[in-house]
Amino acid sequence: MFQPKNTKFKKYQRRTKKNFSPIFRQSLPGNFSIIATTPGHLRSKEFEVFQKIAIKKLKKSINLRFSIFPQHTVSKRSPNTTLGGSKGATDYFVARVVPGAVICNVQPTQTDPTFLRTALSEIKKAASKLSVDTIIIYSL
Repeated sequence: MFQPKNTKFKKYQRRTKKNFSPIFRQSLPGNFSIIATTPGHLRSKEFEVFQKIAIKKLKKSINLRFSIFPQHTVSKRSPNTTLGGSKGATDYFVARVVPGAVICNVQPTQTDPTFLRTALSEIKKAASKLSVDTIIIYSL
């Protein structure tokens, strides 16, 4: 995969399994699942901000597992550019999101009800930084 000169390839951009389709996957038991309700694109910076906000408040009491990875490139030129066939240099990476796709699973290490309430409120704050509308589901 080509990458911009100034951007490092982040660990969460690497897929863990081949032919892994995150779309419409069910949430895992005992996890908070962040599910997209509108289509759109998520930049790699949004994943970083989500991760920092969630971990900053909850410390090491949660495990984050992203299901969607920013792997599509975006450049300054229009995608309909045909002159010469060059799209220009890559500016940033995006992840394409469809409604119903699980963006992230958050696994809390504690099952205390008060901790789960605080974890839910912090995850809502972190999810508000994403550019697509989301819902949060806790599955038992």
